[in-house]
Amino acid sequence: MGVDLSPGMLRVAARDHAHVAFAAGDMTRLPLATGVLGGALAWYSTVHSSDEQVDAMAAEFARVLAPGGVLCVAFKVGPDGSAPASWLLHAYGRPVRLPVYRRPVDELCAILGRHGLTETARVVRQPEDREATPQGFVLFRRAARVAGSAS
Repeated sequence: MGVDLSPGMLRVAARDHAHVAFAAGDMTRLPLATGVLGGALAWYSTVHSSDEQVDAMAAEFARVLAPGGVLCVAFKVGPDGSAPASWLLHAYGRPVRLPVYRRPVDELCAILGRHGLTETARVVRQPEDREATPQGFVLFRRAARVAGSAS
């Protein structure tokens, strides 16, 4: 299933992937029950979000992942994620004004780690084509339930 905040992006996704269910939602309040996902993909989903928003997303990812569940996060790598590195002013043929955050890999991993998600792998690749910065891809795993625990 896919979740997006934008009705326009949901229409494109439904058109291009008719066999997949899509729902409108905010990644800080996913329309899912606790512990139901074996895996989640946040493909550049944090790029327009402040550290505080990413922290709320991390808590939500940890909530919806089943014990042992996996999260893959793709993002733009940069030296400091505390403030937007730039602004996106045009996208999909329309004017927009969205902040673009670039984060150090260790910084993003620390945010997700505070919510019980453990880094299991990372890849940073150099920019390609029109990309301005390296791109990061990190896998996380939610802790498996320990016998006798209510996690």
